[in-house]
Amino acid sequence: YRPTFAVENLARNKPTSQKTTNNNNVSGNAVDGDESTYSFTKNGQNWWQVDLESPSIITKIKILQRWPDKYGKRLWIDIQGSDGALVERIDRDVDDPPKRFEFDYDPPLVGQIVRISTKDNQYLSLSEVEVYGKLSPESDGPTKVPASPPTTVPTSSPTAVPTE
Repeated sequence: YRPTFAVENLARNKPTSQKTTNNNNVSGNAVDGDESTYSFTKNGQNWWQVDLESPSIITKIKILQRWPDKYGKRLWIDIQGSDGALVERIDRDVDDPPKRFEFDYDPPLVGQIVRISTKDNQYLSLSEVEVYGKLSPESDGPTKVPASPPTTVPTSSPTAVPTE
């Protein structure tokens, strides 16, 4: 038996990784449900990711940055399939980023990995990353819902909603 929906954050306590770790602020701190803990990388071209452990229909991603004014201005937020193939990329370039922000996906996307990368050499620090949606029924790979095979890298723009 496999549940077909989840009412809670799909990323909570799921496996995470990041390119580097600064001062023992490990990647898992960004999905532990505690906003006082945070992941923190060393300076460089960095990334952080969470594996949802199975293909999921993603409707929203919420991100709480630790120091957005210093390190959160130029980011890529990627949704990848179970094979690592790019499903969707948000190119985020904001002069004065809010500490909390979210992206709504309409139509929803099917993916398994959410990856946040720095576009420049900089630190990356995340207090919480939350991914909402539901587990996908068996799928044959990363697609948008309803399925429509992309011929190029998807370029649709999800709605960015500052929450603070």
